[in-house]
Amino acid sequence: MDNNPIQSVLHYILSSIQYFFQSGLFMLFCRIFVVFVQLWISSLAIIWTSIFIYLMLYYHYIPQVWTAKDVHIQYHSTCDRSVIDSLCMIPTARVALKQGRNDDDFQRGQTYRFAIEMNLPESDVNWNQGMFMVRLKLLDQKQRTVVNVAKPTGLKYKSTPLRVIVTLLYWPLFVIGLAEEKQHIVVNLLDNFTEGSYPKVGPVTEAVIEFEARDIQIYPPTILKVGAALTGFRYFMYHHWIISAIVGIIFIASTLYFLTFMTYINHLFKSNNNNNNYNVNNIPSITNDDTDETNKDYKDNDTINDQISDELNVKANEDNNDEYREAEAKADQHEESGLTGDINDDLELSIESDVSSNSETQQIPDSSFS
Repeated sequence: MDNNPIQSVLHYILSSIQYFFQSGLFMLFCRIFVVFVQLWISSLAIIWTSIFIYLMLYYHYIPQVWTAKDVHIQYHSTCDRSVIDSLCMIPTARVALKQGRNDDDFQRGQTYRFAIEMNLPESDVNWNQGMFMVRLKLLDQKQRTVVNVAKPTGLKYKSTPLRVIVTLLYWPLFVIGLAEEKQHIVVNLLDNFTEGSYPKVGPVTEAVIEFEARDIQIYPPTILKVGAALTGFRYFMYHHWIISAIVGIIFIASTLYFLTFMTYINHLFKSNNNNNNYNVNNIPSITNDDTDETNKDYKDNDTINDQISDELNVKANEDNNDEYREAEAKADQHEESGLTGDINDDLELSIESDVSSNSETQQIPDSSFS
């Protein structure tokens, strides 16, 4: 008998597939697959939700560390500088720190730093100017002064031989414009300004910068930088943002997983309670109609019992009357023969036996007719 191995293998595979679909393994596999898909979708939703929550928390909790504001310097260029007593306005700039109500550059209770960056050309005017003061005034909405500070600055010293050597070395770059004879100066004006810590004044809305030097020369652009001095948890979240993001997202995801699990358990308990209530409600209950029918059946049985008892009593009375008549007839006959006393005794005994039999007949249990 020739058996093709390929057909045997195919037959075995088809039989196994048929057995798999006909048995409970297929339904079990479907249930496991559905649960796996639900867990996968729930996990993705929880992870992305955790990332979104952490980003929103980071955006609202961490202030903008550095904010750059352009400084546009204003001064009188037509005043007579040759006259010492001439009234010439010193270079001044006004910088709006809050453009509107929705500008949240300053958070209440947060400490900020103010610094100004400027480019001073290495000109003879600036070398002759020497040191000068840069003043910062912070004003509120009513133009009241909240903070008034001043810091000195100036060109860094270079001797004449050093300036000549630098010029000879970098003259090609100076000629083609790739380098300039200037110095980048950074002045830290204020290091510990805390919004909301000054009584009797409102929040800061404007900064006034004054360069207390009549003959100062400044290259644009000049920048006012406002930085948040982060401390504690904010410092860790900003400077170690990778570790902070991992820990924060894991914590938020764990919380969401716990809440989801508790919600699922609560849903299961409610489902079981609903099933139990459904089973209890399906139990047939005795209604008023059923009670009335039962009472009616009992009344019918009582009526039947009463009718049967009356019929038996009537029949027993008729029998007793017949026997009594027969006994009287016999008594009459015996009186005639002189045996009256004995017959009367027999008559009384027979009447008593009949009465007892009638009473037993009346005590028939109702259960026999139910």
